[in-house]
Amino acid sequence: MLLSTKIAICSSIIAFGALAVSIASLWKTHLSKFNPVSAVGRIRHRIYPIKNEEQRWFISSFDIPLTITNDGARTGKILDLRLILHFPEIPIPNNQESIKPTFEISPSDARKIDKRRFEWIEEIVIGEWMPFIILPKKTIRKHIVFETRWDDPVIQNQIEAELELLTDSSIKWKKVCSWNLFLDAASWGERANRGTSFYYHPKGFQFDYGKCYPKDLHKYTGSKEEIPLNGYDAAPSYLDFPENKE
Repeated sequence: MLLSTKIAICSSIIAFGALAVSIASLWKTHLSKFNPVSAVGRIRHRIYPIKNEEQRWFISSFDIPLTITNDGARTGKILDLRLILHFPEIPIPNNQESIKPTFEISPSDARKIDKRRFEWIEEIVIGEWMPFIILPKKTIRKHIVFETRWDDPVIQNQIEAELELLTDSSIKWKKVCSWNLFLDAASWGERANRGTSFYYHPKGFQFDYGKCYPKDLHKYTGSKEEIPLNGYDAAPSYLDFPENKE
């Protein structure tokens, strides 16, 4: 009698365990709410000086590569993005500047952004920023340009930047990435006067990739033989279509 009771209890435990696993699996695959998981790359900053008659101002432009996966089982919407700047060196508690997304470009065209602002806008901008939908278990890649107008130079040794998103499943902004920026007088001059861009890695992104060991490793990997001036003396290759022979 005792043995049969133990068997019944064990059977019940196993059954309840199987039921719990089934419910968890059902929730994960069919019922779980929209859950965006983000990966963000380097932020790049440029400054464009703009002149109109007697007025002169600056467009502060940030572009960010972004990948978002919907880990939930329901379709979700990314309603908005914003880039928040904090200036810790100024004596105003809780100061912040909110910069909205302006353009979207193809991720493969990001390298074409340069100081020729009007040319790259015409060539590579897909369109103005707009909310987008992510289907369950799908991944979306974006490259977003955030811009604002600065009427005066912003000279700060420390700037804390945060990227936040807003979804239809929450009424609160969610921070997805942060960076430590700098914009001292010299780097302002580089950006506003020479059109130079500055990149910044996300916080916590600086991994240790290791170093050469020993330090003079390349001393032993060279060659005592003379290095040919032109490398291999090989005949050039060409396309061999029939029409080329006519």
